[in-house]
Amino acid sequence: MFGRKGDGFWEVLARGRYERCARPLALRFQRNGKLYAMDAFQGLLEIDVDRGVVTSRVMDTSRPINGRVPRMPDDFVVASDGTIYWSDGSTRFDIDAGLLEFFTTGTGRFLRYDPRTGRQEVIMDGLVLANGIQLAEDESFLLLAECGHFRIHKFFISYSLIPFSGAADNIRPNGRGGFYIAISYVIPPGNFDPLKLISKKPWLKFILVKLTWKIRQVSDSINYYMPNCVNAAISYMIGNMRLSQFFPLKLYSLALEVDAYGNVLRSFWSTDDILWNITEVQEFDGYLYFGTYMTSGLARLKIRPYLAAPRQSKLLAGISVKMLGGLQRLCFSFVSGMKSGSSMERSLRPLLRHGNEIASGLQSVVHMETKRAMSRLKTRSTHPPYWWAKQTRTRYNEELTAENKEFIEEVIEQRYGVPPTVLDSVCTPYLPVSPLREEPWPRGEWTPTSRRCGLIARKIGVYPLWKKDGSRFLSTLLQVVDNHVIKYIPPEEWIKTVKGKKWYKPFKDPPKFGVLIVGAESADPQLFTKEYCGLFAESGVMPKRKLTRFLITPDAKIQPGTPLYASHFRPGDYVDVYGKTIDHGFEGVMKRWGFKGMPATHGVTKSHRRGGSIGGGGKKANVWPGKKMPGHMGSERRTLRGLKIWRINTKYNVIWVQGPAVPGSTNSYVYIHDTLLSTKKLEESPPFPTHHPHVDKEALPEDLYDEELHAFSDATILFTAEQ
Repeated sequence: MFGRKGDGFWEVLARGRYERCARPLALRFQRNGKLYAMDAFQGLLEIDVDRGVVTSRVMDTSRPINGRVPRMPDDFVVASDGTIYWSDGSTRFDIDAGLLEFFTTGTGRFLRYDPRTGRQEVIMDGLVLANGIQLAEDESFLLLAECGHFRIHKFFISYSLIPFSGAADNIRPNGRGGFYIAISYVIPPGNFDPLKLISKKPWLKFILVKLTWKIRQVSDSINYYMPNCVNAAISYMIGNMRLSQFFPLKLYSLALEVDAYGNVLRSFWSTDDILWNITEVQEFDGYLYFGTYMTSGLARLKIRPYLAAPRQSKLLAGISVKMLGGLQRLCFSFVSGMKSGSSMERSLRPLLRHGNEIASGLQSVVHMETKRAMSRLKTRSTHPPYWWAKQTRTRYNEELTAENKEFIEEVIEQRYGVPPTVLDSVCTPYLPVSPLREEPWPRGEWTPTSRRCGLIARKIGVYPLWKKDGSRFLSTLLQVVDNHVIKYIPPEEWIKTVKGKKWYKPFKDPPKFGVLIVGAESADPQLFTKEYCGLFAESGVMPKRKLTRFLITPDAKIQPGTPLYASHFRPGDYVDVYGKTIDHGFEGVMKRWGFKGMPATHGVTKSHRRGGSIGGGGKKANVWPGKKMPGHMGSERRTLRGLKIWRINTKYNVIWVQGPAVPGSTNSYVYIHDTLLSTKKLEESPPFPTHHPHVDKEALPEDLYDEELHAFSDATILFTAEQ
């Protein structure tokens, strides 16, 4: 149906034979009677069961998504509106080397596919072997199993079950609002757990992956020049999941039935090596059907209807299981209903105790996981704060853009409870209400002596612009990313931090300026200390990666928690831009000061790039201040004053300022505020104290241009020869 049957299990995934063989990892019937199959190499396929043929390819997984090609498509689920949620186990290894994904930082993803538009969207990144997916009956939430980190994520209620000692695989509904969770393997207490040991030693994971991959390359080369079934089998087994069956470990498999809140209803154990590595559980017509990655067949278990109080019901201790395909009969036992004092109860007592630990762990719910594909961050060497739940990896949140802004705000609300999200008839639905409207602060009137706060931006490049007279000039693009007001410090309090607590004297003039602290780019609280996160309690916003302070007059104060946009300024305004120059490190006099250098001939030896004498001889010789010598070059604080704003993009919060000489490298932080030059100060009232689209009720176009600037939508400039 999918492809030609291989001569052995190694041939299905042998390199160079993907076009002939297939590897379906998930099967689901749809409402139209068609069967959907997620194939590891061909993507999501639609199958006509009556004819036994593949009719179409619903989703192609061979194309890059956010720059990375899915290498291990695993499970999927189709919502009522046609949206397809699916998991990608790895973007680094194929399924034939899936075991290596356990020892990496995690490249698995949770994605959403819209068949109507063909758009792929990454909801969550950085997962270690993203596996089973299942929607709730009312589609109010979705469960995602992360096999490599032994936990289950819950969307969009956005809580995840706490880690437990078992690798969760596929998740399927039980038809009563709950779920069946397949636990592929469980290591009982007291036994050696290699994965737990390796997870604590990054250097050991690096050595194992490197060594295994080198051996795999050598084996592939041997199989290429001497192809036979033995070499193909060896090449296939190296790094494959099947290699785990040769580990000298006592492994068990487990199937759990849980309700919608994670409470364990009952469990089924496999205590021998005939049926282990359970990957999926399905209930149909009074039977449970078990699928496994290691066994060529299915297992069927007859069960009794679930009772509301399983501990009080006398369930049979042993239930026989038939293996389809001529496998041996197996025995499963319920955790509850065991006769006290029996030989089976005594032999399984340690195992049952471990099962109770898992069950009690699954009943607790902890903090939510971050939601979308995010930029990777190396694990910090410092210890995480004791007051936050320990995480297995650290990563930055995704950058805030116009496309994902609404989604990230919703995620932040669900995880941390701020900012509040309500349905407003005036504002756009499900957008945060401005703090200026929620608890209005007095808004002063602008005067020529007023000083407003500034913005934190990133330098994203240099771009040419044209005036209406045809002249061309360069401008620097500055993007304002996720700016919020964090705290306002009144002048009386601020002056004490500068001059000391005993500064106040009756005959002195009162201080003129207070301080407004502004933060940019929200980040996960796990990256910071408890004291740092406490700075954001008043504003009710996420901790920020970057903080700065702006001196303002009291009439320009803004309530903490208010967002700041690029529309804080207007085209034609003049601003001062402050930042750090590019760091060049230690440099000599030729690069630092532009010295010519000594001649390369005529007897000059070892002095070609020397700086020459730095002072007179003798015991009392000294070096005069300002002498040009080798030293550190760059990384200096520099302010450019009086730069004109030519263009503003309100959708992406980008500001075009005059000239290419803004300090700093690309993607570095700069600070923008109204210019202090007396000849270029504001003459008309700007948005005061700032512009907020939900308060000012001013519908701004996407692009704002200066009067002298030629807009791209304007007519082409034509020059004619003078007569």
